[in-house]
Amino acid sequence: MYVLPDFSRELNTDSATKASFYVDIHARLKLCEGQQALSRIGLWQDGKTSWVGDGDWSVQAAFSKTALSIMSQAFHKVWNILVTIIDRESPDRLGCLREVRIENQGSDTKQVKLLFHHLPLMQSQGIAFYSPQDKALIHHAENQFSLFSLTMRDAAFIQPGAGSLKKNWNSQEGKLFFSPFSATSLESVLAASCVLPSQASVKGHAWMLSSQSLEALKQSHKRLQAAYGQ
Repeated sequence: MYVLPDFSRELNTDSATKASFYVDIHARLKLCEGQQALSRIGLWQDGKTSWVGDGDWSVQAAFSKTALSIMSQAFHKVWNILVTIIDRESPDRLGCLREVRIENQGSDTKQVKLLFHHLPLMQSQGIAFYSPQDKALIHHAENQFSLFSLTMRDAAFIQPGAGSLKKNWNSQEGKLFFSPFSATSLESVLAASCVLPSQASVKGHAWMLSSQSLEALKQSHKRLQAAYGQ
C-alpha cells in the first residue's frame, strides 16, 4: 500500500487542520488573495465520482519554503491513483496557475476523467459561458471578469460546462452535458478524459484569472496557452 511521504520534515508548514483539501489549500495560498477560488479536483472511474479530500483519499499537504508555490499530494486508496498538485501565482499576477499530475500506481489500465469544479467562495450570482475561440470558461459578476481554462496534452478530449455541477454532471455515466451558457450561476466544470496504463501518468495545467478587463484576461490566457501547449 502506498504511503504518502511526510513533507513536514522538509518544508515549512502550519499546524494541521481538518478543513477539506481544496479549501485548506486556498486558505493558505496567500499569493492568490482576492481571487474567486481555486477549483476543487476530482476523479471519475467506473460509475463513481471521488473528490480529493473525500474518505477514499489519503491527503498530504506540503508548502514550499520559498512561498513561490505550494505542492500537495493525495492518494486514492481504492483506485491506486496518486495526484500531485502544484499551485503558484500566474506570471502576470492576475490569478492562480495549478499544475496537476495523475499517476496510475495500480496494475491495470484505467479510464478516468479528471474534474475541475469551480465554485466561487463568495459571489454565486452572475453569468458564465464557454468561449470556443478562447477555449475557456468566462465568468462575469458586477464589474469583475474571470477566466477558467485547462490544457492537458495527453487527454483524449476536454469538456467544459457552464453552470451547476449537479445539473450538468452525470456521475453514473461519467458524462458532462455540454452547457455553453448559464445566466444564473458562476459555477462551472472542466472534465478531461484520460487513459492511464499501469505505472503511467499524465499532466495538465489549469488557471483561474481575474480582472476588471476582459481583454487583459484574454491576453494573459493566450500567453499561458502558448507556454503550456493548448
